[in-house]
Amino acid sequence: MSCFKERINDLFRQSGKTQKDFARDVADVSRQSLYDYLNGNCIPDGDTIRRICEKMGVSADWLLGLSDVQSPNTNTQAINNATGLSEQTISLLQFYVKHDELEIAHVIDTLLKYPILLNALWEYFNTHYESLSIELPNHEVLVLPVENAVLDKGVFSSLNFKSFEPLARLSIMDMLKEIREESLKERSESKNGKS
Repeated sequence: MSCFKERINDLFRQSGKTQKDFARDVADVSRQSLYDYLNGNCIPDGDTIRRICEKMGVSADWLLGLSDVQSPNTNTQAINNATGLSEQTISLLQFYVKHDELEIAHVIDTLLKYPILLNALWEYFNTHYESLSIELPNHEVLVLPVENAVLDKGVFSSLNFKSFEPLARLSIMDMLKEIREESLKERSESKNGKS
C-alpha cells in the first residue's frame, strides 16, 4: 500500500490541483476518500483507479506499484520488460528515430551491438577527463566525476550525445577512431613486448 500512497501523492502534487479539485476532476470521489488514499488508509476500487490513470496518463500497474513504467503505452511497457531500458531511455530512442536523428540512433545501436566500443568509450573518458557534463533530455545538467561514475545503461543511454563538453572538440566518430588507434597501438606494443 505504501507504493500506491507514494504514487498517488506524486500524481496529486504533479496535478497542481487542490484536494477538492483533484477529488472531483480526476478521481471523481469525495474529498474524504481522496484524503484516505493520500494518507494510505485505503486503496480505491478498480473504476476509480482506471479514472485516475486515464486522466493522469499513467498505467494502473505503475500506480499500484506493480511496474516502474509510468506510461500506459503497452509498447513502452513491453520494451522495458524485454530490455530493462528505462522509460526515459525508451522515449528518447523513439524521439531520435521519429525525428530522423539517425546518426545518434546509429551510434547508440553500434555501441550496444559492440560492447567493446562502449567499454572503450568509457575507458577513454576515464583516462582523459575528470568529469563529464551532460545535458539530460529535460535540460538539466548532470556532472559526473568520472572516477565515481557508474556506467548505468539507463543513465548512459539516455544522454544527449551532442552535449558532452569534450565532444565540442571531438566528434563521436573521431573519438571512436582515436580509441581504436590507441587500442591497436597497445596491442602492437604488447605483442612487441612478448617477442
